[in-house]
Amino acid sequence: MFDLNKMIPMNNTSDYFLFSPSEQNVLNHDIISINKILSNNNDIYRIVPHCSIPKLNYEIDEDFKGPCNYTWLSILPLTPTGKQPKYKYMVRFATFKGNYIKEWGNDTFGEIYYLQSGEIGKVRIIFWRDKSLTVVHIKNVSGELIINKIERKN
Repeated sequence: MFDLNKMIPMNNTSDYFLFSPSEQNVLNHDIISINKILSNNNDIYRIVPHCSIPKLNYEIDEDFKGPCNYTWLSILPLTPTGKQPKYKYMVRFATFKGNYIKEWGNDTFGEIYYLQSGEIGKVRIIFWRDKSLTVVHIKNVSGELIINKIERKN
């Protein structure tokens, strides 16, 4: 699980954090486990060549401050009734670095949701490959991460 004391707060808030180098290693470990799930699924590889999450981008690109050009963590709020949410943290990850508008078409980004226990609860990965979109949904079923849905749009 992430140590928020080692994270870098964004925009003077306590709900959004950038990853320090030590916490990058924690997230990279989770990405490796997600990539193993992807590599063991032949359905994905038939429709998306090179279907894995490449190295994450942890650097903020000052020229383009869009939502998908770097990786950050947010603490999810309480439910409307004041209860703890099912998912404690959401990590928005990105692998793209550079001019997104000019180089559009080969990118990977998405979200990882963590349960209160610290386990990955669900994952949504967006693969843009040659201007085709594939979205892979992974969920935690009895402690095991499985692919439960693949969406494809050309």
